[in-house]
Amino acid sequence: MSIGKGLKAGLFTGIIAAIIVNIWIYVYYAVADVDFSEVINVVSATLVTLIANLLGGIFFALIAKKSFKAATWSFAIITILVAAGMTWNTYAAPAVEGFETVSSVSHYIVTLVSIILMPLLFKKHMKKTELATPETPEQPTA
Repeated sequence: MSIGKGLKAGLFTGIIAAIIVNIWIYVYYAVADVDFSEVINVVSATLVTLIANLLGGIFFALIAKKSFKAATWSFAIITILVAAGMTWNTYAAPAVEGFETVSSVSHYIVTLVSIILMPLLFKKHMKKTELATPETPEQPTA
């Protein structure tokens, strides 16, 4: 897989994840009657989600060259560990009191979307590539 394909997959995954996270944030603010928009808002949530998924796409592209199955598992484990670390950091030093819930759930939404979509996008590309590449006929041996 090329880094360009990783960037495309990361961008698409990031856009989907950003939409879902922003819906979550809006709903949470409305239901909990809170507003942490000075810390987490549409712009900050979207940018962080896009950057994380662009980096994730590059990472997946680099490790998928060896084994797609191993890359999928490695990507999932590392993504979960990163989300867990970010959540731990949020609880250890919240930006504002009560911020932990909206932030930690946002981390896991992005994680879940990334773990599901990134491998699917790469697998879809791999199938297209395999179909587009004609098989080389066997060369007779002398």
